[in-house]
Amino acid sequence: MLFIDLPSEILGIIFQAALDNAAVPSNVLRVCQLFHHMGTECLYTHLRFTTPEQLHLFAISRAPTKPHIVPRSVTVDLTGKQDRDVFLCLYQTLKKCEWLAMKARIPDAIEDPRLKRLSLRMHSYTTGNKAIELLADGLRAVSPDTFEWTGPDPDHHFSTAIIAPVASTLFKQFTSWSELREIKVTNISFRTGSDPQGTFPPLIEDLPSLRTLYIGQATFLHPQSVAGMFCQGRMMKMGQVRLVDAYSESIWGPRLRRSDVEKAARTLCDTAEQDAVVARIKRVVTCEKKTERIMGGDRVEGSHILD
Repeated sequence: MLFIDLPSEILGIIFQAALDNAAVPSNVLRVCQLFHHMGTECLYTHLRFTTPEQLHLFAISRAPTKPHIVPRSVTVDLTGKQDRDVFLCLYQTLKKCEWLAMKARIPDAIEDPRLKRLSLRMHSYTTGNKAIELLADGLRAVSPDTFEWTGPDPDHHFSTAIIAPVASTLFKQFTSWSELREIKVTNISFRTGSDPQGTFPPLIEDLPSLRTLYIGQATFLHPQSVAGMFCQGRMMKMGQVRLVDAYSESIWGPRLRRSDVEKAARTLCDTAEQDAVVARIKRVVTCEKKTERIMGGDRVEGSHILD
């Protein structure tokens, strides 16, 4: 079989790998007409940034007034990089994606040219209000189907990449993304305070489009915040919630177990809906152990499922 006879799906994977590993990605496009055609689509549809400078250069680059190819996914991997202005660079990039989608939009077209996937692998670094406002404004510029933010450290290294003020901003923004179906966040710390009534608000008030939620290496995740997502008819289409190495306090405290979420639901829900909500939690929520401590903390032997 000739290279050109391969299915387009396989060719796309090959070109994406070639572009990701090329020192000068545009050189790949110069091999032949096929490489130029498919490589151009991969290069400008699925954007990958590994330095804040790349984000900035993309944001200030010139673009055609009627772009034929627009970003459909953006990956920002700043592993090993430190930059206090990263939220400014990210804001500029997402606003540029919004502008390109607006210019490419055709009235009455079936396909929407908006950004579909946003993936971040970096530290949030700052608690400053201005930086967090820039993050919020940048996130408001897009409306992805899939969102992912993971820490840049190895899996066995328990660290916090998303600090509590940033986590709060992030989860507020989720409810405005009407097409959001998948969320994955790891290395995250939540706020420790409750509302004036002494209860913890739901992580996400309601998001009918959401199907899967993955939270890993989390601290100060209160079971009421998880249970509250299922009360009062919320999240009826949610198919899976995975809580992996999630702690209700610090990492020296207990891991979150599904029974904790069930108990929290019984305290939050009206008597009439308690049984139905608990049944949904049993069906949808799984609490898991992934990384074990060498010593101390909530050690789990045997099954990785925490009922």
